[in-house]
Amino acid sequence: MKTERASEMVQAIRRRAIATGVMTKADNPIGVMAGKQAYHAKAKVKQAAGQPLEVICYASTAAVDLEQEVVLPSGCDMQTYLGVNRNLFVDHNYDVCSAVATVRSMSLTPSGWLCHGVFHDDMTNPYVRACVALAKAGTLAMSIGFEALEWGAPTAAETVAYPGIESIVRRCKVLEVSYTALPMNVTCRMVSGGGRDMAASDKSRKALLEAKVPDRVMADFGVRAVRTIVLR
Repeated sequence: MKTERASEMVQAIRRRAIATGVMTKADNPIGVMAGKQAYHAKAKVKQAAGQPLEVICYASTAAVDLEQEVVLPSGCDMQTYLGVNRNLFVDHNYDVCSAVATVRSMSLTPSGWLCHGVFHDDMTNPYVRACVALAKAGTLAMSIGFEALEWGAPTAAETVAYPGIESIVRRCKVLEVSYTALPMNVTCRMVSGGGRDMAASDKSRKALLEAKVPDRVMADFGVRAVRTIVLR
């Protein structure tokens, strides 16, 4: 966790996990992880007549993140977290408005953990409105906050399996799951403009503006209302 924002996220996750009694050891490392954009299938939106809106999105994959770390989905303990709190948040914030959905199911697939989230029926909540807009635009993603239980340097086989890897979390307890905008990585929040994936940035920005999401909520997703052009 190299950025100030990442440090804030980690401390918030630790405080909440200790308060709710789900930490295995209070001094275990805390991490925040989402795979690279290319590793994710686009979020899907479903809504049957008379039923709440449902978003299907990968919560965690085995992608190498920008700190050259992998969190193995097969080693993620989702059950303990889900048994304590089924809320799905926005960008690792825990106020009432940031709890936008609940988990209907979390299933381990060959690509990673697939989350079916049921959104609260409250489009007056700008965070709900933002998530739905990003999901329909195909630029919504998820990230997990976790307590590392078994981690270290990669083996020779793991280095081959995950090119560029420098460390690996083989076993962890997932403490919470959040929605965020693409591209998402706590060490490289590029949606704000001038980043590596301007197409996704512009698509996210356009979706949020059309949904009349306030600037402060856009900022919580790492998106600026006005595109910034970096001149070189």
